[in-house]
Amino acid sequence: IIEERFFVTIPEGLTLKEMQTSLIAQLPSFDVQELSDAIFSSETPVSFGEDWIAYIREGIFFPETYDVEENAMKDEQSLLNRMVVQFDLVARETGLANPPPELGVSPYEVLIIASLIEEEAQLDEDRAKISRVIYNRLELGIPLGIDATIVFALEGDRELSQSDLEVDSVYNTRIYTGLPPSPISAPGKSSIEAALNPKIGDW
Repeated sequence: IIEERFFVTIPEGLTLKEMQTSLIAQLPSFDVQELSDAIFSSETPVSFGEDWIAYIREGIFFPETYDVEENAMKDEQSLLNRMVVQFDLVARETGLANPPPELGVSPYEVLIIASLIEEEAQLDEDRAKISRVIYNRLELGIPLGIDATIVFALEGDRELSQSDLEVDSVYNTRIYTGLPPSPISAPGKSSIEAALNPKIGDW
């Protein structure tokens, strides 16, 4: 008997919440509560080493197309673990696991930067430039001023009002300097590469 296979596609740039919604829509046999539990008991990426807070799950499930065999249609944990394994694979391919020392960032910080690039870049060729802007602002100690982090803090994809821009959240990069405490989405490979290879420039 040929087992049926289903393909599930998770696009780049989804938050954890959006990823859950997408998985439930594509795999109706998944249970909302079990999926939520599986997220928190999933594998964690080995590429981060020990210097990150393992309970933060945002950004660690790699956006990709996965084939799910019929007998795994109700196995939320298995799919999520595969997504983390895929993340580690990409981390090795791109060099995220060992960032260039001159960047002065940990593997986890590379993922945070990559998530900011993912949300800001409209065009592929802009990614490395946006990456450089982030590093330059970090070096100067000025706020990153990336509104996508505020959208993440407010948990909604919407036009930001003036009061939104002033929200007191550690994710408000207009107010607080440095990187936000976690990724704001799951970046794809090209954003991770850009975070590791910022273009040279003083933007």
